[in-house]
Amino acid sequence: MRIERIPDDNPVVPDVICSEKSVGEPEVHASALFRVHHSSESFTLRVEWASDHSARDVEESDFLLIPETGTIFFRTLYQWGVLDVRRAALVRHEKAMYRPFISRHGSFVVIEDELQAESTDLWGRHVHSVPIDPPWDAVEHDDRIEYDCPVYGRQVLRLTR
Repeated sequence: MRIERIPDDNPVVPDVICSEKSVGEPEVHASALFRVHHSSESFTLRVEWASDHSARDVEESDFLLIPETGTIFFRTLYQWGVLDVRRAALVRHEKAMYRPFISRHGSFVVIEDELQAESTDLWGRHVHSVPIDPPWDAVEHDDRIEYDCPVYGRQVLRLTR
């Protein structure tokens, strides 16, 4: 997979637009345009932010390719989502508290945000979620992740259905 940043003044019409979810602020104040290449497939993606301070550069490390399903998980400062490469479509789009961490655990993907951890299948479909609060300690097992948090205490995130 390769992510190519397209200059902002380029007139290309994006295949997928992902606008930051916000309350009461429908205007777009900043955006970035990318071409996503995987195998013989490619599509253009525009990421839009409702506030200027959210407009940090998106890097290749902000994308997680799942080759078996042809999906890409992505994150920006206050949002995350799942893209279907084959259909050039936004499959899932969620708010985030602050730059979530996305990682693969076998046949599942874990999204850890400031106050929640969620497990999904490789297509981005919700499996389980638990509340967490920083700083947390986590112990990973094959079928679960156990979090120990100051406020929420022990939370167990299932990695299986």
